[in-house]
Amino acid sequence: MTDIEIYRALPEAERERLGFAAWKHERRQGTHGPDCHRWGSSHYDCLLSEYDKLDSSYGLLEYESVALKKKAERYERIRTLNPREYSELWTRHISTGERFDDLVDAKFAEVRKNTEMQKHRIAEMRR
Repeated sequence: MTDIEIYRALPEAERERLGFAAWKHERRQGTHGPDCHRWGSSHYDCLLSEYDKLDSSYGLLEYESVALKKKAERYERIRTLNPREYSELWTRHISTGERFDDLVDAKFAEVRKNTEMQKHRIAEMRR
């Protein structure tokens, strides 16, 4: 029996209450459940849906991994500051309202730039 035949065999009040689309959705929910993608080939669409969920979760985890790595690097940079340098950054953060993380990133971008310039000068002097 097809779905439409089963639907037509329902009492009229039931058909009017739900309509075919809602009845079919309700019926589908009855044949599915948690992890139904493991029940066999008739649940192939469920498997694809599960795959899409996992695929999107992977992208989110990858993004969070990059963000956590950046935070860990920032923490390691902060640990290398002496008390005066840390105090200067903190005071600037409090007085200007700039984000502390942004100040730390800017300071170490400047340090990195100066280090690269010094390496370049030393390389030129060796020539």
